[in-house]
Amino acid sequence: MGGPQPKVGARAYVVAALWLADRVAYQVDARDKTQFDAWVGATKRQLAYGVDDRTQRSVLSEASHSKPSRIPLKIGAWAAHEAINWTLRPIYAGGPTRAAAANWVRWLAKKSPADIPKLLADLDALCIHLEALTMVDDRKKTPSSPVAATLWRGHERGKVTHWLMRLESGDFALLAKLGSRWNLVEGTRDDVLATVGDAHFPAAVRAASATR
Repeated sequence: MGGPQPKVGARAYVVAALWLADRVAYQVDARDKTQFDAWVGATKRQLAYGVDDRTQRSVLSEASHSKPSRIPLKIGAWAAHEAINWTLRPIYAGGPTRAAAANWVRWLAKKSPADIPKLLADLDALCIHLEALTMVDDRKKTPSSPVAATLWRGHERGKVTHWLMRLESGDFALLAKLGSRWNLVEGTRDDVLATVGDAHFPAAVRAASATR
């Protein structure tokens, strides 16, 4: 979507790893399906339960120390490894997800190269969404409903200042910097768009309209 390189935090990298795992699930070998589902399921539960929950630790640790040979199963293991990083060592966040993405692209290059452009376009949009999730966390803003998608971001002088999101409830939300303060506004599509400044308004409206 252009603009500055997105900044992604440890929790958002878990979201990214699960996104990749969902993309590769249809290619998991029948011999690996039970293990893949167990690792990905534990990763999803860790994300849902929160960073301090320890109930999934043994399954996630098993996955992060495993050495599977087939790429789809490896991506399930990397998702679990990303969850371990988030809960125990966030300084290493992103390594497993980058490895998963690179390996999946290499796999597609051999098996289904026509799918690569669509994957890269989807990754571009995903990165903006991950950045929005990271900023919501960093600014300690809690939407009334989980963020389902990020539709647009606006930037000024090399810095991102706006993220327009759609919530799982169906409402819209805008995280924006006004002066020195970050504000999160929620409501209907039109109510939220009304808070966007003139310079960014046309782009925000186009992005919101494209989702209808």
